Amino acid sequence: MMTRKMGLTTALLGLHCLLQLLGHVKSTPIVAETYSKQELNHATLDIRRGSLFVGAENRLFEFDENLNNIQTVVTGPMFDNVECPGQGPCEGKEKELTNNYNKVLVLDYEKERIIVCGSLFQGVCEIRAYRNISLKIYPQQGDMWRYLAANNKTASTVAFLAQWHPNPDKNKVLVVATSYTTLLIDNKRETSYYRGLVPAVSSRSLNDSNLFDFAYQGPFTKTSVIISNKNLQALYPIQYVYGFSSQGFSYILSVQREDVNLQVNSPYISKVVRICEPDRNYYSFTEVPISCGSYNLMQAAYAGGAGLHVRDSFNSHYGLNMTADDDVLFAVFTKSRQMPEEVFTSIPTQESALCVYPLKYIRRIFMENTKRCFSGDGKAIGWIYGSPDITPKCTSSAIEIDETYCGREDINIHLAGEIPIVGTPLITYEESHLTAIIATEVHDETVVFIGTSTGTIKKVTIDSAGSANQYEELVIDVGSSVNPDLNFDLDQEHLYVMTKHKV
Repeated sequence: MMTRKMGLTTALLGLHCLLQLLGHVKSTPIVAETYSKQELNHATLDIRRGSLFVGAENRLFEFDENLNNIQTVVTGPMFDNVECPGQGPCEGKEKELTNNYNKVLVLDYEKERIIVCGSLFQGVCEIRAYRNISLKIYPQQGDMWRYLAANNKTASTVAFLAQWHPNPDKNKVLVVATSYTTLLIDNKRETSYYRGLVPAVSSRSLNDSNLFDFAYQGPFTKTSVIISNKNLQALYPIQYVYGFSSQGFSYILSVQREDVNLQVNSPYISKVVRICEPDRNYYSFTEVPISCGSYNLMQAAYAGGAGLHVRDSFNSHYGLNMTADDDVLFAVFTKSRQMPEEVFTSIPTQESALCVYPLKYIRRIFMENTKRCFSGDGKAIGWIYGSPDITPKCTSSAIEIDETYCGREDINIHLAGEIPIVGTPLITYEESHLTAIIATEVHDETVVFIGTSTGTIKKVTIDSAGSANQYEELVIDVGSSVNPDLNFDLDQEHLYVMTKHKV
């Protein structure tokens, strides 16, 4: 089935492709699709009703499960200037018609609303009604805007809901990680004044009384970290890949330089940030390297369940006691393109790999790094403090450390862990840039769907903690990269796949 749709103008959608999941289905894999000239940015499934929301260049769409258009909202272009504040006058600067790229698309089920952040107006977010996306709840006249998302097309933003204490079952916050953007000012790359005010990572309130304020702000601390050194904001780029909440901790995955010392040509590697969710001061903000053999650049990730056979293999391999309630992290990596002046750049190649990590193992590595610091070995995260010369060192302490440690204000905060999360490449590709991943359980087996830069989906089964097998590859949109936002339908019988102009 195929439907072609029109929005409020003649500009439309990308292609939403519903793929049949299992190889025993012999019919064509694409069972529904819709086209658009608008560039598509993010997609998320409503797990209560089965609708698919898509954030795009200058549009927000809602589709039913068969990709019939339900609603279309125009979000741009509008008059803006990246050197101006999002709100209020901008003296000495002219505004011009600017496209609005969707940077955040998150459903808040508790309050039946959708959080939509775009690149316009310094990354300001909107709240729209869950059942009627044309109804904008925030901002209204007189509301103070907060800058959360990246303010251009390419800079990364990752956002997700996490628990907030003291009542985590009812209270949620929006955790946001945002790359700094730069401008060429006097022949030098710098962040603008307004972008310099945006935290690298923060937790934002979803209460109506202080919407998008920091979830906590005291005299000296708040739920955020920032690159305070303006030079580092421009010269130490962090590309955020994925984020999720699990068992009282928030995790954010990124690609960045190994070390903050700008005098050394430090290679790009992948890292995992973890924050203890009851920690309203972000003292527990910890960063640990993550590896996948020689594949150093994480491209996409997904946290979810694994089948019985894989869990048993991980239990044996890592000495764990995983149950059906324990999630794993699926991630795809590439190798860096090598340049004469740099061994490991941030530019991906066609050499890719899949790695899988039990979250129980990841929690253990964070605990080992914390224990190492409390034995007096290690240091804090350099980019938070701005210079290797003033970055605090770890202090020896008799404080007992276990997997639930949540940070203390008086000692060893903002830890830069050096013990890496180590993964084994389960399957590798010499000429395929992997760009997206999602997984599911089928009859005790673990099936992974991997998108590529050439518009295909690879079906892979994970056989053990050390091996995987590709059993099929489907052509979705030749030559167009698969977007990281893959979504199963409610019955997990079909998969929504999004490319630049198709879902």
